Amino acid sequence: MKTVIINIASEDEFFRQGKQIAQLADQQKELPVEYTVSFEYPADLLRLLTPARLALLSAITEHPGSITSIAERLGNVPDVVKRDVAELEKAGLVTVEPQGVRLTAEKFKLEA
Repeated sequence: MKTVIINIASEDEFFRQGKQIAQLADQQKELPVEYTVSFEYPADLLRLLTPARLALLSAITEHPGSITSIAERLGNVPDVVKRDVAELEKAGLVTVEPQGVRLTAEKFKLEA
């Protein structure tokens, strides 16, 4: 099960985690099946995870699909959903594939 951890962490903590993963790779050890999306400031996390984007994540969880079909289910216009999907994709929470928008993980864990 792939897990995405979302947290608040300093730049030093970010690089410390990256170094640990690089060391595992150098030692040819198994890499974690989780990855972390870190924000240096809580305000940045809150700017990404707005109520509308949380609803979008829920809609994608229930039924991945095209931006148009997700927008219809949410009662929203596709342009707004497309913008929100782009922000979530940039953060690594969703992917846009030919079959539609999908979550990048089976489980999301918020550590705040």
